[in-house]
Amino acid sequence: MLGAVCEGQELQMTLSRNKEVRLPSAAAAAAAAAADSTAAEDEKRTVAFTMKDQRYGAEDIEKYVKSACKPTRTVFVANINEAATTEDIIELFKHQGKVNKINFKKPKNENSKTKLCIMELESEEKAISAVMHLHNYDFMGRSLKVAFSKSVI
Repeated sequence: MLGAVCEGQELQMTLSRNKEVRLPSAAAAAAAAAADSTAAEDEKRTVAFTMKDQRYGAEDIEKYVKSACKPTRTVFVANINEAATTEDIIELFKHQGKVNKINFKKPKNENSKTKLCIMELESEEKAISAVMHLHNYDFMGRSLKVAFSKSVI
């Protein structure tokens, strides 16, 4: 994603010199916040992410790496509530950009209570924005899974 444009700015990434991030203990964070208002602001920005926050669980990391692809204007959306309509999905995504095409796919499990779709947005930049803002978004009681798609529609 290096050099991709998102929300009008070019993404830049570098490796950290730190090999791991350790969050302060609750007691240490509270003490620092009491002593310094800047520390309280830093505490609000410090977030721990787990594999649960990602597209797959920890046991599926190989599947995640295998399925990863470069940003395109086509995105895959999974875990859609079965009651959601095409119009509902377009309404949700229109805040990220115009949806050019949308195709719903049948789930592998016929008894599934969720839907999935592939959609094409107006640009790669809008697709990046959609993945950033709508992955894990709670929509109609389900946490959407949004990722770039290798498929083209």
